[in-house]
Amino acid sequence: MFRKTVWESSLPQRQCLEALQRALEGPHDWEDVRGAAYGNRFRLKVLTRPRFWRRGRLQYTLYGAITEDGNGRTRITARRFRGCTDPVTFLLLYSLILLMLCIRPELQNLRELPFRAGLALLCCVLAAGADAAGYLFRMEESDRLRTALDNFLRDVLSARETDP
Repeated sequence: MFRKTVWESSLPQRQCLEALQRALEGPHDWEDVRGAAYGNRFRLKVLTRPRFWRRGRLQYTLYGAITEDGNGRTRITARRFRGCTDPVTFLLLYSLILLMLCIRPELQNLRELPFRAGLALLCCVLAAGADAAGYLFRMEESDRLRTALDNFLRDVLSARETDP
């Protein structure tokens, strides 16, 4: 579900962080790219325009860190989430399913606990499969979103992609 990519920037680490902060806070040309930066870590996401009642919206999320290697070059290590939803929302939703199925006040019999935990895990696996199928079904649109994030990093941080 995650794919690691490595970028190199010609800017120093401090300038990369400042440029990323400015690009995310102020008005910019990339109106679909949103995100936040925390120290040297950042999160970027790009969304498709909502259609009928926000159905069919696709989101592409990228988590990354800006570090400086021993040669004085700035490296941007990013992990791309391949899915239709944000992974944090994904994990929160399915941890809630696990909590609802496994831990209830009226659950007295501990012999039922492994069965209910297995049922919750099965729900999570099916939901992850459905999310991946939705992503694969809309692969062309997903590639457009990935390209938008790549262009954002290329323009804002003067970065180029290297092999991981």
